[in-house]
Amino acid sequence: MKDIDGYFPSDKDFWLGLLVWSPLLLVPYEAITGGPWQTASIALGIYALLVGWIWLDTGYRITKDSLHVKSGPFRFIVPLRSIRGVRRTSNPLSAPALSVHRLEIALENGRLILISPKDRERFIVMLRSRCPHAHFEV
Repeated sequence: MKDIDGYFPSDKDFWLGLLVWSPLLLVPYEAITGGPWQTASIALGIYALLVGWIWLDTGYRITKDSLHVKSGPFRFIVPLRSIRGVRRTSNPLSAPALSVHRLEIALENGRLILISPKDRERFIVMLRSRCPHAHFEV
């Protein structure tokens, strides 16, 4: 049987999107109130590009031997053999996750990675099948 990789886009919370995208309302506000809208436009344009890249390009790929995490310009590769545990969490810490409905992945070096795959159940099934050594609390 052919070994198939699985791609899982990030889940996205409405409230988190509102929080992340709301600064873009500053440009119309500055234009209406007579503020320095040109400067605000440039700064917020750069902000919009970065946030848009992260918002549209956050996801996770499980391959035969690694978990690839991408969030805009940020990329991480986690060897599956280094995964020690997986559990559900609502930890709000900054992470390559666009929802607070997250999975916490514990690594052998003591580090944690927080991710939020949209199809959590399928992600867990695939990761469990490739990490039989890991402890799953899901």
